[in-house]
Amino acid sequence: MMDTLRRTFGQLHRIGVALPSASNVTASFQWNPGSITGKGYLIAILSVAVASGVTSLLQTYLRSTLSLPFVLAVVLSALFGGLGPGLVSSILSVLVITWHFTRPLYSSQVESVSDTIELVVFGVVAISINALNEARRHSEEARRQVLQQRLDATEAEAHILRGLLSMCAWCKRIQDEDRWLAIEAYAREHLNTEFSHGICPDCLRKVESSQLLKL
Repeated sequence: MMDTLRRTFGQLHRIGVALPSASNVTASFQWNPGSITGKGYLIAILSVAVASGVTSLLQTYLRSTLSLPFVLAVVLSALFGGLGPGLVSSILSVLVITWHFTRPLYSSQVESVSDTIELVVFGVVAISINALNEARRHSEEARRQVLQQRLDATEAEAHILRGLLSMCAWCKRIQDEDRWLAIEAYAREHLNTEFSHGICPDCLRKVESSQLLKL
């Protein structure tokens, strides 16, 4: 059985399938029954058991697609458990298929070329599923970190706005540590805000009145 596993992963390496790094695999195999990861391993074991039962019941109908239920087991394990449970499900599936569904039965040897090809194809599909799911998980984590950074920056800006600002009673500049900045400069530096200038109706009336008095 271990010879079959070694041959399968050897074939994967030769055809260029990118296997997860040893550090990622080691970090993923952490058993804790109360954690999400621990539940993921339980899902992996149960899903392979269910796949084995379904394959036994439908073996006559599945014929050349005996590994299909096990592919679904790997997908479920990877989605709900992550890399570690996904790999456990993949390995268990290879062992069960080799031991129980390939001839000679209950042996680690695989005599049929078609069975060997099916095992290699299953290994490629299983590793690809785990690799794609891990890439998706890392992408979501990176996006979550970016959103968290934006949220932190927004909260920092809101804290600045909520704080007590020291303003010059004469020129209306705002104190920023040892500097005194115009309102526009302070907002541009701390809030990433640009100002445009116009004139309000009250000031417009004052300007017009002053112009009329000059006349």
